[in-house]
Amino acid sequence: MLVPGAVSAGVVTLIDQVLAVESPTRRREFLNALGAFEREARVAHGVRWIDLDEPARLAILQQASAGVESRPLPPPWTRGEPLVFGSTDRPPPATFRDQFTRLRTIVANAYYATEPGMRELGWRGQAAWTELPVCTHPDPEHE
Repeated sequence: MLVPGAVSAGVVTLIDQVLAVESPTRRREFLNALGAFEREARVAHGVRWIDLDEPARLAILQQASAGVESRPLPPPWTRGEPLVFGSTDRPPPATFRDQFTRLRTIVANAYYATEPGMRELGWRGQAAWTELPVCTHPDPEHE
């Protein structure tokens, strides 16, 4: 439901394979995102996510997507302003919206790495280069 066509493109298997080699932290982030939806299904409907009908799932997804982010994105940088690379404060706990965003991003990234996803972006199955192109920009260090 997050990315139409993802299941038929094999995204479930792809994500499972990628998570098998990911760090424990990344796996935990993914499981926490899934767990947020499982928790909401049980609280709101008294059943597991998998047992919800489509309208109930859609309602939970809409609720999650409309929620508040724990840490909104900073305003865009303007030339001349100092760069700020975050703070030393601990980040606030993730909200339901944060978990939705994390899960949607993982599913979308996986989908657009599949052939159907790449075709949706305009790839038409052309072959790659027969040999790598050579950089034509001058490199002052190697002159």
